[in-house]
Amino acid sequence: WDVCVGMARVLFISSEEQNKTKLYEGAVGLPSSSSLLGNPTMFDTLRFFYHARLSEQSTLGKSLVDVSRVSYEDLAFTSFGAKVRVNAHRPFLICDPSVTNVDYDTSHFRVQHYLGNWDAYSARSDLRRQKEKFQEKNNPANIAGPIYDAQPWLKAFVKSMGSTEVATKFLRGVGGEYGYGKRYKEPEEAAVVSRPCALLFYGNVPITSFTGIILSSIQSNIVDIHPSCHIYAHTYDSSSISEEMLLPIIKANPEQANSKNFVMDSASVLSKTYSEFLDDSTSAIDFVGKWHSVERVWDCMSQAEAEQGRFYETVGIFALDARYINRIVLKEGDTLNALVISRNKDGGFNSRAVYGARGEVYLWATDRFRMAKDFVNGESIGPYLTQNMDSFAEYFVYFKMISIHVRNDICAHSVLSTGDLAISDCRCRELHELMKEIGKEEDRVEMKLSLR
Repeated sequence: WDVCVGMARVLFISSEEQNKTKLYEGAVGLPSSSSLLGNPTMFDTLRFFYHARLSEQSTLGKSLVDVSRVSYEDLAFTSFGAKVRVNAHRPFLICDPSVTNVDYDTSHFRVQHYLGNWDAYSARSDLRRQKEKFQEKNNPANIAGPIYDAQPWLKAFVKSMGSTEVATKFLRGVGGEYGYGKRYKEPEEAAVVSRPCALLFYGNVPITSFTGIILSSIQSNIVDIHPSCHIYAHTYDSSSISEEMLLPIIKANPEQANSKNFVMDSASVLSKTYSEFLDDSTSAIDFVGKWHSVERVWDCMSQAEAEQGRFYETVGIFALDARYINRIVLKEGDTLNALVISRNKDGGFNSRAVYGARGEVYLWATDRFRMAKDFVNGESIGPYLTQNMDSFAEYFVYFKMISIHVRNDICAHSVLSTGDLAISDCRCRELHELMKEIGKEEDRVEMKLSLR
């Protein structure tokens, strides 16, 4: 087998089977319009069997890829920043262009692509999905078939699920039952706080004139807003931090956090574990410490998940060396399938506050050190990464295929080595101008921010 195997794709049009006896052969149980499993008209695969003539089709095929044989070099960038045309049909450069044009009769696998009815076709927000295009695809002159190869699938699915009740639960929402383009939602999903969530804090809280302000912003703009979320923190044993300083955070909600949720390492662990990153650049200690801290707090949370026997659905990761200017709310619409992040004034990622679906946050939190070695490509690791951190962040997100949702109303100011706040971290110009006044007229700035 090749790394990529082409699969022929056949377009099934919205011409419903007229033979009722044949139509209901795919139903499970007695035919019934009130029963999901007994009503084949709820399933495109059980009601549409006619397709466009194979000779008339211009539909590109799909690819079945053996990802164990795909390296980072085989992905869509031949070199970082140089885009090469790939798409959903030919997803990697290693795939031969011919995989998109496979003969139907010789294809080992076939993909049945369903046009659906007009309601389903027009539900997606796509300028290409016009009525004229829908009618063109349904041109009676190009209709062939029927093909009933997929009709038995529902009965096999019910059998594999063990009961009609379980199968029905997994199939809720098919046929536009809850509106085309919308998924089924459990009643308790109305608010994100009713779903298992975790707040992870990492790094150090430096001792500056802003220490109290930083901790207060974390408390009021993150922790207090999510009383049901479990809290985890990792930091380093140094003169600038102590467990007592973080108690308001890690024990803000006694039922949601305990001492096991707080992890502290000696700072010497960095030089022992990541010497190749630090030997040639003392400035690298900053990002190395943060990366290690993110991985450690993630591991702490993962261990708790194993003990609890369940995963968190939504996770947020926040730096302890930042002041959070506005309330950060883990909204359900943001966190379903993406990592939420903001960008700084120069367009790079402001990664001090990220949150989202657990799977996407996991990709963000892990594997940085290994990928950094690939990124530098033989250069001195510490200096090269220090000078190209924004480029590495883009590289990291792309090659890990992290779904990003940018929200520029998230603002977090980091603490500089001088002890001052980096008020230029956010893209929001209004907040940037207001925060210039910090240190001189703190109360007045707070009042302005509250009013606005």
